[in-house]
Amino acid sequence: MSDAISPLEATAVRACELAGRRSLDAFRDGRPDGDYREGDVTTALDADCERRIVSTIREAFPDDAVLAEERGRVGGDAAREWVVDPLDGTNNVAAGVPTFAHAVCVRDDGGPLLAVVHEPLPGDTYAAARGEGATVNGDPISTGTHLPLAQATVALVPGYGALADHAEALDDIRAALDGGTKRVLESWAPCVDWGLLARGAIEAVVTFHPDVWEQPAGSLLAREAGAAVYETGPLGVFAADDATREAVRETLPDTLR
Repeated sequence: MSDAISPLEATAVRACELAGRRSLDAFRDGRPDGDYREGDVTTALDADCERRIVSTIREAFPDDAVLAEERGRVGGDAAREWVVDPLDGTNNVAAGVPTFAHAVCVRDDGGPLLAVVHEPLPGDTYAAARGEGATVNGDPISTGTHLPLAQATVALVPGYGALADHAEALDDIRAALDGGTKRVLESWAPCVDWGLLARGAIEAVVTFHPDVWEQPAGSLLAREAGAAVYETGPLGVFAADDATREAVRETLPDTLR
């Protein structure tokens, strides 16, 4: 990425960091108020973070469309759309687990154009622009840990659709990865996983029926950091290098690849 920060990136960073200040305070205060269901959690914190992000975007780019997790679409048809994951890892915040993030992705007719992911606790802000590479806190990053699969950590990122409607296939994927890798990571905060891959800390991210809220930002971050990618239907493999991608593919059930 160039040294100059574009207005799009500056706005996305400002929006995510505003939300991050709010979530950090809430995390330190204890369990937030919300709807604690068996399969998921929705808190007032999600809506509060979303208001901060969306209002920042709308103030800077009133003609752009916004697609936000809590309120849906804001604005009409536009050449650019901002996809907002206001709080990635709500279950973690609710449980006191220190793994959560905020994410924004700008996309146009060519797909994801800009991605920003902010992790409040470590204070890390990832950014990626199409064709310009990826950074964390302004420093260039890349994938490529080059560990063999048997020593690798692979993040498994199922969408809510996978959890609800494809549990058996998801179990097969989990078992296959568990048998072929050192560790299968399920953080319940996919954007954190994408950042770990982009900076070379883990070897791969496997997605299955991914959700729209974090996938555009995460996939652009991974691609711009140099990830080797394989996607077919609901399955995605984003790996540190070509060899790792193929090793992960060969580990997965034949019916899914």
